[in-house]
Amino acid sequence: MYEALSEDQVSVDVLERVFQAAFLRTERDTDGDLLVRDESGINTFVRVDSERKIVTFFSLWGLKEEFPEGEKLRLANELNDQLVVVRFTVRSPRVLWCDHQFLYAGGMSPITIIAAYRRFVSVCREVPRRDMLGIVGTD
Repeated sequence: MYEALSEDQVSVDVLERVFQAAFLRTERDTDGDLLVRDESGINTFVRVDSERKIVTFFSLWGLKEEFPEGEKLRLANELNDQLVVVRFTVRSPRVLWCDHQFLYAGGMSPITIIAAYRRFVSVCREVPRRDMLGIVGTD
């Protein structure tokens, strides 16, 4: 699947085929989002917003309850300062959200999709290495 996708071809179903053609493991979650599982343990959810012509990659990290909110917010801010492409947010006291969004208006190539995914995962792999206090994880 190397031919460019027109913007009206971009959908979760088509993206699933693109990821599978790149030999990546995929499945669907209960919300209908595509889940791409990386061998390093990074789980990436993929959504398509057809109205705004945006693809979103996102991943969720557990945050340990024992740390105060200020430390969790500081971690998210440090990750945003140090890492590019991905946005980090503390969505709740127990969840660090990271995402990357890109427009597909006018279409896009499958190679671009896979390259963006690989970059997203490589940035996400940095999270545990940059978490000096051990905030990320489960209790």
